Amino acid sequence: MKELLLTILKEASTGKIIISGDEWNIGFNSMVLDNNKEIINYDNPSNNSKLIIKDFNKFVELIEEYVKEELSLNRKVPNFSDQKSKIKWIVSYLFVNATTEDFLNPEKFIKRRISFLKDNSFNNPLEIKLSSTFNNSSLIIEREKCPVSMETPYKITMKLKDGNNSEYNLPSIYYGIDNDTCYVYSIMNKKDQKNMNEQEKKFHNKINRLLYKINDGVTDEDLKDVTMSFVFAINIFMSLMQTKGVEKVKIVPYLPIRYLSRDIAANNDELLDKRNDLIQENLTDKLIRTIRRITYHNKDISIELFPYEIDEYMLINIDDRSEQINNLLLEETNRKINNTGRKK
Repeated sequence: MKELLLTILKEASTGKIIISGDEWNIGFNSMVLDNNKEIINYDNPSNNSKLIIKDFNKFVELIEEYVKEELSLNRKVPNFSDQKSKIKWIVSYLFVNATTEDFLNPEKFIKRRISFLKDNSFNNPLEIKLSSTFNNSSLIIEREKCPVSMETPYKITMKLKDGNNSEYNLPSIYYGIDNDTCYVYSIMNKKDQKNMNEQEKKFHNKINRLLYKINDGVTDEDLKDVTMSFVFAINIFMSLMQTKGVEKVKIVPYLPIRYLSRDIAANNDELLDKRNDLIQENLTDKLIRTIRRITYHNKDISIELFPYEIDEYMLINIDDRSEQINNLLLEETNRKINNTGRKK
């Protein structure tokens, strides 16, 4: 493992990691210390991040533990012909999903990622029967395993399903849990359902109209400028966190290596560069505005810090359910998830 890690660090400094003969746009510098003495220092000005490894032997041990957990979880990777390439991919993408602070303290970062992999929260699907307000449909919540290339090992998927088996997919939330803290990386819509029959179209239209009622009584235009399905999905997700006693949620706004790889792929194309900037801005801004909106409705959830006030995370506090939410749709789902989830 030491030899493989040293190869990854050297190749990363060039901006290209070679796996099974292919180049991957993963670039960062590194400094390795041994007894407080510098033994390796890769410093390429083209890279914006630098991995600081203070104890290489401890670092190797943690990487070995991480790889062991990844292999046992068997997340999807490209179809490599040999195990060494698979492991190299797994280790390389570990750093793709690191924040700026993670590069300064990689040991803490790897321990957190191991916790993400080991977490078994929500491994049992939930099906919650809703009232006539929701057309007597069911809310189905499942945890799905993500490929290694994604930001997190798991995502929460959610959908509404009526008695005719028509389905309405809600956004998925990509997350990881470490002790009493949940890290949220993104919220993403599923692809639009195609070839819907008339019954399914009718159900979709009904749910769209219903979710729009989440805006009832909201007068602040800044708070109204969010997607209702995202608000509904975040409400469900925060309710799940309450059932597991998760006290804090940290929103991860920026992954420098993942963002840099997009820039490299743009290859100095100004339009693609602007598009990448817009993607990052929209993802972060939309998620933050959605969180602000849910705290307007649910007083058990509060924002303690915005990104870069102290560190790079948006920090959210979650208390146990104590009072009703000021919207009927959000209140019913929060209450029923809390009641059902705590029985599991």
